[in-house]
Amino acid sequence: MDIGIHLHEAGTQGVFSAELIAERTRALGMEGRVNLSHAYGLGAVGEATSRKLSDTFAELDFSLTSVAPSTSTLLPLLGLAEPVVRFGLGKDGQWDYWSPYVNCEMLDRTWQLAFVYGMPKDEQIEHALAVAAMGGASIMKREMPRLASVADRPGIAVGDRADLVLMDGQTVASAVMERGADRTVIRDGRVVPRVEGTVGQRAILSWWIQGIVCSTPSPRQAQRTGPRHSELHGTLHPGNTAGTPGRLCPKF
Repeated sequence: MDIGIHLHEAGTQGVFSAELIAERTRALGMEGRVNLSHAYGLGAVGEATSRKLSDTFAELDFSLTSVAPSTSTLLPLLGLAEPVVRFGLGKDGQWDYWSPYVNCEMLDRTWQLAFVYGMPKDEQIEHALAVAAMGGASIMKREMPRLASVADRPGIAVGDRADLVLMDGQTVASAVMERGADRTVIRDGRVVPRVEGTVGQRAILSWWIQGIVCSTPSPRQAQRTGPRHSELHGTLHPGNTAGTPGRLCPKF
């Protein structure tokens, strides 16, 4: 992803903006390099228009990210999987003084996605987790496997890269509903050192579900605003099992 655009316009104005973005993307040959964030208003433009936009997004390989908002206009989540539009979850920031209602706990965001879309069945909750996991990873890296249908699920097989999260749960759906804090993160086959502390300090365990790693703030940041600062940055070095893990928190 090279360009991220926050699309906040509603209704026909949102459609107009999306079409302009598509036009410039096509003209500049930037297929697969543009992400639209939020795009709330595109969920209330009628089925025919929504289908047309989904087809355009698939053609230009747009990716979409959402915070799973509690609004009356939602993107057609189930319809986006049919033309294979990359769709994932994200947050604009963390729990800080700007808003006490957000954090970078992506399992919480997965729960909210299932809740606001009215998906109480196990297979629907599993799809929400697939959006958070496979969907987010395919946005960060285009070569990653994509969700090809609502029945597509992330998984592991012999030969796969050993990047995964282990957590308690009788089923996938129960793990999303319970959202336990006891998790083990494995990166390149190595266990990432556990980070104890507040929810903000344990962010490294949460963001990895989406293929994004985030750790505690630097001492300077912690001194300035405490452990809930929203300007974490940096990269994770593969195989780094000692010291502080890397910091990566792109904004959506």
